[in-house]
Amino acid sequence: MGNVFLGLAIPVFAAVASAQTIERAFQFVHTETAQSMNEIATAVRTMGEITGVTVNPVQRSFTVQGTAAQIAFAGWLFAGLDLKTPVPPDSGTHEYRFQSGADNIVRVYYIDHGQSVQEFQEVATAMRTAGDIRRVYTYNAGRALIVRGTEDQLAMCDWYLNEIWAHGNLPGPHAVSAEYQMQNIAAPYPNENTVRVLYMANGASVQQFQELATAIRTVGDIRRVYTYNAPRAMLVRGTSDQVALATWLFNEMDQPVAARQSTASSGYKFPIAGDPADSVRVFYLTHSRSDSEFQDNAAAIRSQVDTRGIYACNSGRALVIRGTGEQIAQAERLMQQLDATLQAGK
Repeated sequence: MGNVFLGLAIPVFAAVASAQTIERAFQFVHTETAQSMNEIATAVRTMGEITGVTVNPVQRSFTVQGTAAQIAFAGWLFAGLDLKTPVPPDSGTHEYRFQSGADNIVRVYYIDHGQSVQEFQEVATAMRTAGDIRRVYTYNAGRALIVRGTEDQLAMCDWYLNEIWAHGNLPGPHAVSAEYQMQNIAAPYPNENTVRVLYMANGASVQQFQELATAIRTVGDIRRVYTYNAPRAMLVRGTSDQVALATWLFNEMDQPVAARQSTASSGYKFPIAGDPADSVRVFYLTHSRSDSEFQDNAAAIRSQVDTRGIYACNSGRALVIRGTGEQIAQAERLMQQLDATLQAGK
């Protein structure tokens, strides 16, 4: 991980004095714009839970009013953000630990790999939502992510960032990461502790990538599926069974159309207690002549097969169906009839 830079919230006054409000002014050296100054000040305010933060862009300064511990944290974070840009990517651990609280760890990640602001924000959103982390803040000019959370949450962030940068910031070959197991997951979803990154290779567009992500989210009832468009990376978190289904569906659908040997996938059993809709299959209506014709055919299947788990992907003319064994069999019969009609009409 490289060098480790730690900041510790060590009291510098007696207990009574440390609770008193003091003031300190910080002078920007490298930060050029008012927007960036405000972003740094907001990061200090948000991560340190400090209400007394004011910015003066004209004087290139900001002032912090707080306890000695808050002032110490503000100084540490300010020094880590008021840097000349672009800030080189850095895999070192830049960490500050407060003395109390469950989410008492703050880390700064420098992740400038040439991505746009939108792409940078996608990475932050995936980390925030997949990790259930309340405080993830972005400093756009420096491409710095500031995260405050627990040991387990920060460990997941470390894993995710190392994983996607090892793959690269551009689309590459079809790949599936190793699974990552989160620890100490709180109610109400303690079993949703399995995380994996899926890299799409055969989608020519962001739209096709998003279609596949939506299919996985919908058919698997997976609450946490997040996309990073630049490398076509999909972060999935759920139960071990949900992530296994997501991986199977991803491997099935992320194939070149010419490589498919059949108009239907093999069946997949998705074990879930109390839900008879445990079978999943993908059908390919390759003889549909247009997206609209494919969607019409999908609607016809949906109207006759009584299951909520049907999702149509225009790319590849793929119809993903989840239901009981009988519902899947009924869908297959209808699909064969439709396909015969389509071929006869050509």
